[in-house]
Parts: sequence; structure tokens; C-alpha cells
Amino acid sequence: MSYLPAPNYIETIAWKYPTLHVSCADDPMLYDSINWMGEIAITKTQLDVDQFELYKSKISDRIRKDATVQRFKRTNMVLGTDDPEQIRTYEEKNDEAVAYAADNLAPTPIMTAETSHTGESVDGLAPMVVTQYAAAKVALRTMFGNIEGERRRSLYIIGLYTTLTQLEAYPGPNWT
Repeated sequence: MSYLPAPNYIETIAWKYPTLHVSCADDPMLYDSINWMGEIAITKTQLDVDQFELYKSKISDRIRKDATVQRFKRTNMVLGTDDPEQIRTYEEKNDEAVAYAADNLAPTPIMTAETSHTGESVDGLAPMVVTQYAAAKVALRTMFGNIEGERRRSLYIIGLYTTLTQLEAYPGPNWT
């Protein structure tokens, strides 16, 4: 199973030659099924080169997008959210907790508001926040390092390929 299906000739023409008007009588993967509609025909050799270029570009883009999805998944797994505002709140709460650990007169608006709902004390919440934040940061750094390594490895492999057959056989990144 291919990571991403190869673009057909019609898709390739639309990408590389957007001003050409063509149609397809039958199978868009067959050169002989292209109706050039009075346009100057692109040679099959050139169209194969263009198709390879487009396919390589699409796979590379997909790898980058999938890496982003993997980072969101891992963030959600570790933090229970991938919402940027919630993550920013965690960071600000950690900053409060660190400042509070250094000086228990430091302002703690987030933790004070939170403890008014939970019944905890800021004294009890602050060290827990610092510990959990540090653990989450270590876990995410490791996960993100693995994702970045796989993203770069995958793009490198795609960069080495010289044939459409190689691209079609590419199984995709191993995000595990």
C-alpha cells in the first residue's frame, strides 16, 4: 500500500501547465487517453518527469503535515489538550508556581483562582504544578525529538528516490 497515491496525468498537467486545456477519454493514468483539445501535446517523457516532481512534492508535503498532526496527538496525550490557550495557561501557571516556590509572596492569580474552586491551597498546588510541568516537558521533548527525527529521515529518503516506482513503494513514516 502506497503512502500516497501517485498523481495522474491530468492532475500533473493542471499543476505544471495550468493554462493548458485537456480532457481525458478514459484512464487519466494513461498517456494515450489524454485529449489535447488542439493544444500542443506535452511529450510522455516530459509528463513523466513532471508527474514524478509533483508526486515527490506531494509526499514531502504530506510528511510535513503528518508530523504536525503527530505533535498535536502527542501533546493531547501528555497534556490532555492541544488547545494553544490551555497550553499557554499551563505555562503561565508553572511560571507562577516557580515564582511562588522562590517567594511565597509572589502573585499567583491563576493558582489562587483555581484553588478557590478546588479547595486546595496554593502551598499544595504549586509544587504539584512544577513537578507535573517538568515531567510533561521531558515527555514532550522526547516525543517531539522522535517525530522530528522521523520527519527528517523520511524527507531524506524521498529526496533520494529517482523513480515513480520508488515513490509508489514508499510505505510512509513510522511515527510509533
